[in-house]
Amino acid sequence: MSTMPLREVEWRDTVGRRWIAMLPDDMPDEMAAMGLQYGPVSLAPLDLPLKYEVLLHNELVQRKLLTWDAVKKNPAAVEGAIRSIVRAGAHEIIACFREATGG
Repeated sequence: MSTMPLREVEWRDTVGRRWIAMLPDDMPDEMAAMGLQYGPVSLAPLDLPLKYEVLLHNELVQRKLLTWDAVKKNPAAVEGAIRSIVRAGAHEIIACFREATGG
């Protein structure tokens, strides 16, 4: 029995989370949601606001932290992903101050 060649496709769900899907070569990219999915575990137990949950999820995908093995090999990358979303939040807070004071 031969195996069907697969390719990696990145796609986004309805809230903007990035996912990696494996699709057969003959399946169009638009079918990515139906492929074999790879992505970080659910971050819902962290009870973050959805905006920051999505940002963190996407940072983990960007850093290819999709499995326990990947996280074990590079825990500093998890910390980097968290720092990245904290920086994004800090920029938003600074912008709020600037807008509120007309600066």
